[in-house]
Amino acid sequence: MYAGLGGGEVALLHLARRLDRTRFDPIFVFPLPGPFPEQLKQSGIHVEFLPFKPTMLSRLLHPFLFVWNFSCARRLKALAREWKVDLVHCSDLFTLLLALPTTLSLRTPIVYNAIIFYNKSQRLLLRTLVRRWIKHVIVPSELMLKHIVGGIGIAVDRVSVIHPGVDATEFSRALPEHRDDIRRRLNLSGRKTIGLIARYDVWKGHDTFRRAAETLVKRRNDLLFLVVGGGMTEHVVRSVQHYRTQFEKNMQPLVESGHLRLLGHRDDVAEIYSALDLLVVPSDAEAFGMVALEAFASGLPLIVTRTTGALEVIRNCMGVTVIDPNSPHQLVSAIEEALRLGRDVVDQDERKEVLKMCTWEVYAEKWREVMEKVLF
Repeated sequence: MYAGLGGGEVALLHLARRLDRTRFDPIFVFPLPGPFPEQLKQSGIHVEFLPFKPTMLSRLLHPFLFVWNFSCARRLKALAREWKVDLVHCSDLFTLLLALPTTLSLRTPIVYNAIIFYNKSQRLLLRTLVRRWIKHVIVPSELMLKHIVGGIGIAVDRVSVIHPGVDATEFSRALPEHRDDIRRRLNLSGRKTIGLIARYDVWKGHDTFRRAAETLVKRRNDLLFLVVGGGMTEHVVRSVQHYRTQFEKNMQPLVESGHLRLLGHRDDVAEIYSALDLLVVPSDAEAFGMVALEAFASGLPLIVTRTTGALEVIRNCMGVTVIDPNSPHQLVSAIEEALRLGRDVVDQDERKEVLKMCTWEVYAEKWREVMEKVLF
Protein backbone atom coordinates (compact mmCIF):
# COMPACT_ATOMS: atom_id res chain seq x y z
CA MET A 1 0.00 0.00 0.00
CA TYR A 2 2.71 2.48 0.99
CA ALA A 3 5.19 3.71 -1.59
CA GLY A 4 7.73 4.69 1.10
CA LEU A 5 10.36 2.34 2.52
CA GLY A 6 9.66 1.31 6.08
CA GLY A 7 10.92 -1.92 7.62
CA GLY A 8 8.16 -4.07 6.16
CA GLU A 9 8.67 -2.59 2.71
CA VAL A 10 12.44 -3.14 2.85
CA ALA A 11 11.84 -6.81 3.70
CA LEU A 12 9.45 -7.17 0.74
CA LEU A 13 11.98 -5.51 -1.55
CA HIS A 14 14.67 -8.01 -0.55
CA LEU A 15 12.22 -10.89 -0.91
CA ALA A 16 11.17 -9.84 -4.41
CA ARG A 17 14.79 -9.50 -5.53
CA ARG A 18 15.67 -13.00 -4.31
CA LEU A 19 12.71 -15.03 -5.53
CA ASP A 20 13.51 -17.60 -8.19
CA ARG A 21 12.12 -15.82 -11.26
CA THR A 22 11.78 -19.11 -13.14
CA ARG A 23 9.16 -20.14 -10.57
CA PHE A 24 7.72 -16.86 -9.27
CA ASP A 25 6.80 -13.67 -11.10
CA PRO A 26 5.94 -11.02 -8.46
CA ILE A 27 3.64 -8.12 -9.36
CA PHE A 28 3.34 -5.13 -6.99
CA VAL A 29 0.38 -2.75 -7.00
CA PHE A 30 0.64 0.79 -5.57
CA PRO A 31 -1.67 3.81 -5.46
CA LEU A 32 1.16 6.28 -6.13
CA PRO A 33 4.82 6.42 -7.24
CA GLY A 34 7.53 6.55 -4.58
CA PRO A 35 10.86 5.09 -3.45
CA PHE A 36 9.54 1.55 -3.00
CA PRO A 37 8.02 1.09 -6.49
CA GLU A 38 11.01 2.87 -8.02
CA GLN A 39 13.47 0.44 -6.40
CA LEU A 40 11.33 -2.50 -7.54
CA LYS A 41 11.29 -1.25 -11.12
CA GLN A 42 15.05 -0.76 -11.06
CA SER A 43 15.32 -4.43 -10.04
CA GLY A 44 13.27 -5.49 -13.07
CA ILE A 45 10.14 -6.30 -11.04
CA HIS A 46 6.66 -5.70 -12.45
CA VAL A 47 4.99 -2.65 -10.86
CA GLU A 48 1.46 -1.42 -11.53
CA PHE A 49 -0.39 1.64 -10.25
CA LEU A 50 -4.04 1.56 -9.25
CA PRO A 51 -5.47 4.82 -7.81
CA PHE A 52 -7.08 3.39 -4.68
CA LYS A 53 -7.33 5.71 -1.70
CA PRO A 54 -5.86 4.24 1.50
CA THR A 55 -7.80 5.24 4.58
CA MET A 56 -8.44 4.29 8.18
CA LEU A 57 -10.92 1.45 8.56
CA SER A 58 -13.25 3.79 10.47
CA ARG A 59 -13.61 5.94 7.33
CA LEU A 60 -13.85 3.10 4.84
CA LEU A 61 -17.65 3.36 4.60
CA HIS A 62 -17.56 7.07 3.75
CA PRO A 63 -19.69 7.12 0.54
CA PHE A 64 -17.04 8.64 -1.73
CA LEU A 65 -14.20 6.49 -0.39
CA PHE A 66 -16.29 3.33 -0.47
CA VAL A 67 -17.44 3.81 -4.08
CA TRP A 68 -13.96 4.80 -5.27
CA ASN A 69 -12.17 1.93 -3.55
CA PHE A 70 -14.83 -0.59 -4.54
CA SER A 71 -14.28 0.43 -8.15
CA CYS A 72 -10.53 -0.06 -7.69
CA ALA A 73 -11.15 -3.46 -6.11
CA ARG A 74 -13.11 -4.53 -9.20
CA ARG A 75 -10.32 -3.26 -11.42
CA LEU A 76 -7.81 -5.22 -9.33
CA LYS A 77 -9.89 -8.35 -9.85
CA ALA A 78 -9.84 -7.81 -13.62
CA LEU A 79 -6.08 -7.31 -13.56
CA ALA A 80 -5.59 -10.43 -11.45
CA ARG A 81 -7.56 -12.43 -14.02
CA GLU A 82 -5.52 -10.91 -16.84
CA TRP A 83 -2.23 -11.66 -15.08
CA LYS A 84 -3.40 -15.16 -14.06
CA VAL A 85 -2.52 -14.49 -10.42
CA ASP A 86 -2.06 -17.66 -8.36
CA LEU A 87 -1.41 -16.07 -4.94
CA VAL A 88 -2.24 -12.75 -3.28
CA HIS A 89 0.03 -11.20 -0.64
CA CYS A 90 -1.14 -8.43 1.72
CA SER A 91 0.57 -6.68 4.64
CA ASP A 92 -2.26 -4.50 5.98
CA LEU A 93 -6.00 -4.72 6.55
CA PHE A 94 -6.96 -2.10 3.97
CA THR A 95 -5.31 -3.88 1.03
CA LEU A 96 -6.62 -7.16 2.39
CA LEU A 97 -10.16 -5.81 1.98
CA LEU A 98 -9.24 -4.42 -1.43
CA ALA A 99 -8.19 -7.92 -2.52
CA LEU A 100 -11.36 -9.66 -1.33
CA PRO A 101 -13.28 -9.42 -4.64
CA THR A 102 -10.30 -11.10 -6.33
CA THR A 103 -10.27 -13.86 -3.74
CA LEU A 104 -14.03 -14.39 -3.78
CA SER A 105 -14.35 -14.41 -7.56
CA LEU A 106 -11.17 -16.17 -8.63
CA ARG A 107 -10.66 -18.27 -5.48
CA THR A 108 -7.09 -16.97 -5.22
CA PRO A 109 -5.44 -17.91 -1.89
CA ILE A 110 -4.14 -15.11 0.33
CA VAL A 111 -0.93 -15.10 2.36
CA TYR A 112 -1.13 -12.35 4.96
CA ASN A 113 2.02 -10.78 6.40
CA ALA A 114 1.17 -9.47 9.90
CA ILE A 115 3.84 -6.89 10.77
CA ILE A 116 2.12 -4.69 13.38
CA PHE A 117 0.16 -5.26 16.57
CA TYR A 118 -3.61 -4.82 16.23
CA ASN A 119 -6.18 -3.09 18.41
CA LYS A 120 -9.44 -4.75 19.43
CA SER A 121 -11.51 -3.78 16.38
CA GLN A 122 -8.68 -4.68 14.01
CA ARG A 123 -8.31 -8.09 15.67
CA LEU A 124 -12.04 -8.72 15.26
CA LEU A 125 -11.90 -7.93 11.54
CA LEU A 126 -8.75 -9.98 11.02
CA ARG A 127 -10.27 -12.93 12.89
CA THR A 128 -13.19 -12.96 10.45
CA LEU A 129 -10.95 -12.69 7.40
CA VAL A 130 -8.52 -15.35 8.63
CA ARG A 131 -11.29 -17.87 9.20
CA ARG A 132 -12.83 -17.44 5.76
CA TRP A 133 -10.29 -16.25 3.23
CA ILE A 134 -6.69 -16.14 4.46
CA LYS A 135 -4.80 -19.33 3.74
CA HIS A 136 -1.65 -18.63 5.76
CA VAL A 137 -0.19 -15.91 7.99
CA ILE A 138 3.48 -14.96 8.19
CA VAL A 139 4.81 -13.05 11.21
CA PRO A 140 8.31 -11.65 11.85
CA SER A 141 8.73 -12.92 15.43
CA GLU A 142 7.51 -15.31 18.12
CA LEU A 143 6.27 -12.20 19.93
CA MET A 144 3.95 -11.49 17.01
CA LEU A 145 2.98 -15.16 16.82
CA LYS A 146 1.60 -15.01 20.37
CA HIS A 147 -0.35 -11.88 19.50
CA ILE A 148 -1.85 -13.46 16.38
CA VAL A 149 -2.65 -16.86 17.90
CA GLY A 150 -3.99 -15.44 21.16
CA GLY A 151 -5.71 -12.33 19.82
CA ILE A 152 -6.99 -13.64 16.50
CA GLY A 153 -7.62 -17.27 17.38
CA ILE A 154 -5.83 -18.77 14.38
CA ALA A 155 -4.33 -22.26 14.59
CA VAL A 156 -0.57 -22.31 15.10
CA ASP A 157 -0.04 -24.55 12.06
CA ARG A 158 -1.41 -21.78 9.83
CA VAL A 159 1.20 -19.27 11.01
CA SER A 160 4.91 -19.18 10.15
CA VAL A 161 7.58 -17.12 11.92
CA ILE A 162 10.16 -15.71 9.50
CA HIS A 163 12.68 -13.29 10.98
CA PRO A 164 13.74 -10.52 8.57
CA GLY A 165 17.35 -10.47 7.47
CA VAL A 166 20.04 -7.82 7.18
CA ASP A 167 22.58 -7.01 4.50
CA ALA A 168 25.90 -7.37 6.34
CA THR A 169 27.75 -5.61 3.52
CA GLU A 170 25.54 -2.52 3.71
CA PHE A 171 25.40 -2.44 7.50
CA SER A 172 28.90 -3.19 8.73
CA ARG A 173 31.31 -1.94 11.36
CA ALA A 174 33.00 1.21 10.04
CA LEU A 175 36.75 1.72 10.26
CA PRO A 176 37.71 4.41 12.83
CA GLU A 177 38.88 6.86 10.16
CA HIS A 178 35.67 6.37 8.14
CA ARG A 179 33.57 6.89 11.25
CA ASP A 180 35.45 10.08 12.13
CA ASP A 181 34.86 11.41 8.63
CA ILE A 182 31.11 10.70 8.85
CA ARG A 183 30.87 12.40 12.24
CA ARG A 184 32.65 15.49 10.91
CA ARG A 185 30.28 15.70 7.95
CA LEU A 186 27.27 15.42 10.27
CA ASN A 187 28.82 17.90 12.73
CA LEU A 188 28.83 15.37 15.58
CA SER A 189 32.45 15.69 16.69
CA GLY A 190 33.14 16.11 20.39
CA ARG A 191 29.85 14.76 21.76
CA LYS A 192 28.45 11.35 22.64
CA THR A 193 25.62 10.78 20.17
CA ILE A 194 22.51 8.76 21.01
CA GLY A 195 20.14 7.96 18.18
CA LEU A 196 16.51 7.02 17.64
CA ILE A 197 15.88 5.85 14.07
CA ALA A 198 12.19 5.25 13.41
CA ARG A 199 9.37 6.47 11.28
CA TYR A 200 6.70 8.39 13.17
CA ASP A 201 4.12 5.94 14.47
CA VAL A 202 2.24 5.81 17.75
CA TRP A 203 4.09 2.78 19.16
CA LYS A 204 7.66 3.91 18.38
CA GLY A 205 8.35 5.36 21.85
CA HIS A 206 9.47 8.84 20.79
CA ASP A 207 8.16 10.36 24.01
CA THR A 208 10.07 7.89 26.17
CA PHE A 209 13.21 8.93 24.29
CA ARG A 210 12.39 12.63 24.80
CA ARG A 211 11.84 12.29 28.54
CA ALA A 212 15.10 10.39 28.99
CA ALA A 213 16.95 13.02 26.96
CA GLU A 214 15.52 15.83 29.10
CA THR A 215 16.81 14.13 32.24
CA LEU A 216 20.25 13.38 30.85
CA VAL A 217 21.04 16.86 29.48
CA LYS A 218 20.50 18.26 32.96
CA ARG A 219 23.27 15.96 34.25
CA ARG A 220 25.87 16.36 31.51
CA ASN A 221 26.63 18.65 28.61
CA ASP A 222 28.49 16.24 26.30
CA LEU A 223 25.44 14.52 24.80
CA LEU A 224 23.66 14.96 21.49
CA PHE A 225 20.40 13.16 20.71
CA LEU A 226 19.46 12.44 17.10
CA VAL A 227 15.96 11.59 15.89
CA VAL A 228 16.01 10.19 12.37
CA GLY A 229 12.92 9.29 10.36
CA GLY A 230 9.95 10.75 8.59
CA GLY A 231 6.26 10.05 8.27
CA MET A 232 4.86 7.21 6.19
CA THR A 233 1.32 6.70 7.45
CA GLU A 234 0.42 10.16 8.75
CA HIS A 235 -1.41 11.13 5.54
CA VAL A 236 -3.76 8.18 6.20
CA VAL A 237 -3.84 7.80 10.00
CA ARG A 238 -4.78 10.99 11.84
CA SER A 239 -3.47 9.76 15.17
CA VAL A 240 0.00 9.45 13.65
CA GLN A 241 -0.17 13.01 12.33
CA HIS A 242 -1.11 14.24 15.82
CA TYR A 243 1.62 12.05 17.36
CA ARG A 244 4.32 13.63 15.20
CA THR A 245 3.08 17.19 15.70
CA GLN A 246 2.94 16.79 19.47
CA PHE A 247 6.35 15.15 19.68
CA GLU A 248 8.08 17.83 17.62
CA LYS A 249 6.41 20.51 19.73
CA ASN A 250 7.59 18.87 22.97
CA MET A 251 11.10 18.47 21.55
CA GLN A 252 11.54 22.18 20.71
CA PRO A 253 13.31 23.15 23.98
CA LEU A 254 15.91 20.42 23.43
CA VAL A 255 16.31 21.42 19.78
CA GLU A 256 16.75 25.09 20.68
CA SER A 257 19.33 24.24 23.34
CA GLY A 258 21.38 22.31 20.78
CA HIS A 259 21.06 18.97 22.60
CA LEU A 260 18.79 17.36 20.00
CA ARG A 261 18.56 17.32 16.22
CA LEU A 262 15.62 16.19 14.10
CA LEU A 263 17.06 14.87 10.86
CA GLY A 264 13.86 13.66 9.20
CA HIS A 265 13.99 10.95 6.54
CA ARG A 266 17.51 9.94 5.46
CA ASP A 267 18.77 7.71 2.68
CA ASP A 268 22.17 7.32 4.37
CA VAL A 269 20.99 5.38 7.44
CA ALA A 270 23.96 2.99 7.25
CA GLU A 271 26.29 5.94 7.73
CA ILE A 272 24.14 7.29 10.58
CA TYR A 273 24.63 3.99 12.46
CA SER A 274 28.39 4.32 11.99
CA ALA A 275 28.32 7.84 13.40
CA LEU A 276 26.36 7.02 16.56
CA ASP A 277 27.72 5.97 19.94
CA LEU A 278 24.48 4.25 20.89
CA LEU A 279 21.09 3.39 19.35
CA VAL A 280 17.84 3.27 21.32
CA VAL A 281 14.77 1.27 20.26
CA PRO A 282 12.16 2.47 22.81
CA SER A 283 9.05 1.05 21.11
CA ASP A 284 5.95 0.22 23.16
CA ALA A 285 5.47 -2.95 21.10
CA GLU A 286 7.40 -3.77 17.94
CA ALA A 287 6.61 -6.84 15.84
CA PHE A 288 10.27 -7.00 14.85
CA GLY A 289 12.19 -3.70 14.64
CA MET A 290 14.69 -3.98 11.81
CA VAL A 291 16.69 -0.99 13.06
CA ALA A 292 17.81 -3.12 16.00
CA LEU A 293 19.25 -5.78 13.70
CA GLU A 294 20.79 -3.18 11.38
CA ALA A 295 22.45 -1.40 14.32
CA PHE A 296 23.74 -4.73 15.64
CA ALA A 297 25.17 -5.53 12.19
CA SER A 298 26.87 -2.12 12.28
CA GLY A 299 28.67 -3.07 15.51
CA LEU A 300 26.73 -0.50 17.50
CA PRO A 301 25.65 -0.93 21.16
CA LEU A 302 21.91 -0.66 21.54
CA ILE A 303 19.13 -0.44 24.09
CA VAL A 304 15.92 -2.28 23.19
CA THR A 305 12.57 -2.67 24.93
CA ARG A 306 11.66 -6.23 25.83
CA THR A 307 8.54 -5.92 23.62
CA THR A 308 10.67 -5.82 20.45
CA GLY A 309 10.66 -8.93 18.26
CA ALA A 310 14.27 -8.51 17.08
CA LEU A 311 15.45 -9.48 20.57
CA GLU A 312 14.75 -13.08 19.60
CA VAL A 313 17.83 -12.83 17.40
CA ILE A 314 20.16 -10.62 19.46
CA ARG A 315 18.93 -10.76 23.09
CA ASN A 316 21.93 -12.53 24.63
CA CYS A 317 24.61 -10.69 22.68
CA MET A 318 27.18 -8.34 24.19
CA GLY A 319 26.25 -4.68 23.81
CA VAL A 320 22.49 -5.29 23.82
CA THR A 321 20.66 -3.89 26.86
CA VAL A 322 17.01 -4.77 27.47
CA ILE A 323 14.59 -2.42 29.28
CA ASP A 324 10.86 -2.20 29.89
CA PRO A 325 8.76 -0.14 27.47
CA ASN A 326 7.42 3.27 28.60
CA SER A 327 10.18 3.57 31.21
CA PRO A 328 12.24 6.78 30.80
CA HIS A 329 13.91 6.11 34.17
CA GLN A 330 15.24 2.71 33.03
CA LEU A 331 16.30 4.24 29.72
CA VAL A 332 18.30 6.95 31.48
CA SER A 333 20.20 4.38 33.55
CA ALA A 334 20.78 2.14 30.53
CA ILE A 335 22.13 5.02 28.42
CA GLU A 336 24.55 6.09 31.15
CA GLU A 337 25.83 2.53 31.59
CA ALA A 338 26.14 1.93 27.83
CA LEU A 339 28.12 5.15 27.36
CA ARG A 340 30.38 4.15 30.25
CA LEU A 341 31.16 0.79 28.63
CA GLY A 342 31.78 2.41 25.24
CA ARG A 343 31.32 1.33 21.67
CA ASP A 344 33.81 -1.56 21.77
CA VAL A 345 31.64 -3.62 24.12
CA VAL A 346 30.14 -5.45 21.12
CA ASP A 347 31.80 -8.85 20.57
CA GLN A 348 32.72 -8.89 16.88
CA ASP A 349 33.01 -12.69 16.59
CA GLU A 350 29.58 -13.09 18.18
CA ARG A 351 28.18 -10.45 15.82
CA LYS A 352 29.48 -12.29 12.76
CA GLU A 353 28.00 -15.62 13.93
CA VAL A 354 24.55 -14.06 14.41
CA LEU A 355 24.66 -12.37 11.02
CA LYS A 356 25.37 -15.69 9.28
CA MET A 357 21.88 -16.81 10.32
CA CYS A 358 20.16 -13.53 9.44
CA THR A 359 20.62 -13.18 5.70
CA TRP A 360 18.01 -12.13 3.17
CA GLU A 361 18.72 -15.37 1.30
CA VAL A 362 17.51 -17.35 4.33
CA TYR A 363 14.48 -15.06 4.60
CA ALA A 364 13.54 -15.57 0.92
CA GLU A 365 14.01 -19.33 1.14
CA LYS A 366 11.60 -19.59 4.08
CA TRP A 367 9.05 -17.47 2.22
CA ARG A 368 9.43 -19.76 -0.81
CA GLU A 369 8.65 -22.80 1.33
CA VAL A 370 5.44 -21.19 2.62
CA MET A 371 4.27 -20.07 -0.82
CA GLU A 372 4.89 -23.50 -2.32
CA LYS A 373 3.02 -25.09 0.58
CA VAL A 374 0.02 -22.82 -0.05
CA LEU A 375 0.09 -23.28 -3.82
CA PHE A 376 0.86 -26.96 -4.08
